[in-house]
Amino acid sequence: MRSYSYKCFKIYLQLFIFVATMQPIGKLIVMVGAVIIVVGLVVWLAGDKFSWFGNLPGDIRVERKNFRFFAPITSMLLLSILLSFLMWVFRRLF
Repeated sequence: MRSYSYKCFKIYLQLFIFVATMQPIGKLIVMVGAVIIVVGLVVWLAGDKFSWFGNLPGDIRVERKNFRFFAPITSMLLLSILLSFLMWVFRRLF
C-alpha cells in the first residue's frame, strides 16, 4: 500500500505538468490579444482610408425594402491572400 505522501506527490506532479503545458497557451492568448488591439487601433485611426474595402467589384450587395444581403466575396479573397502572405513571411522569419 502506498503512503499518503506518495499520492500527494503524484497529484502535485500532475498539476505541475498541467501548468507547465499551459504556459505556451497563455503566451499565445496574450499575443492574439495584442494583435487584436493593434488591428483595432489601425481600424479606429485609419478607418476612413479603407472605405473601398467591401465595395470592390465582385462583392454582392442586394438591398430591397425589408431585406438586405451583403456577401463581400472579393474583399474576403483579398484579405485571405494578404493574411496568407503575412503568415508565410512570419513563418520564414521565426
